[in-house]
Amino acid sequence: MTHAFRVGLAGLAVAVTLPLGLGGQVPPHDCKPWGNKTALGTMCTLAHDDTVKGRQFPAGTRLHYDSSGVLDFFWITKPAAFAGLTLNGTASGPHHALYRDGRPRVLWLEHTQDVQGVPCRPIRFWTEVVGRTSAVSFHPNGRLAACRLGRAATIQGRRFDKGARVLLDASGRLMTEAR
Repeated sequence: MTHAFRVGLAGLAVAVTLPLGLGGQVPPHDCKPWGNKTALGTMCTLAHDDTVKGRQFPAGTRLHYDSSGVLDFFWITKPAAFAGLTLNGTASGPHHALYRDGRPRVLWLEHTQDVQGVPCRPIRFWTEVVGRTSAVSFHPNGRLAACRLGRAATIQGRRFDKGARVLLDASGRLMTEAR
């Protein structure tokens, strides 16, 4: 995306087109340094619904750009759709992580949803407190890497109880179960 500006140079009007964004991304609104070191990147809050890196985000979404200008995580202030899933959102988190190419790395679901055929459960405060994470993780190629089941399921011929954490390799094959 570009933005055109008109600049006057000694009475001569010149149209200048400047590319917007870092790494091909459109910078959102209201951006501030993240923390007290520029090496930590920039946090931006969307003033209105917007498309960033080909994905639609609702107003109020906080986007974090790393120090090289790549969108690496975000959090939404209310449940919203992302990558075909409904994500959990509150004013203070959780944050959802992305790979450099914008694919999901870690997402937190609002309710139990099928992710690539696996019924993954939503984030729950006490589940996280006791160390039984409900994070839905993905491999860099976009395949599901791990999630905790929101209901009993048979995956690749193996039966799992609700609450079991399943791990899959980058090709989508079941690796193991970790409680």
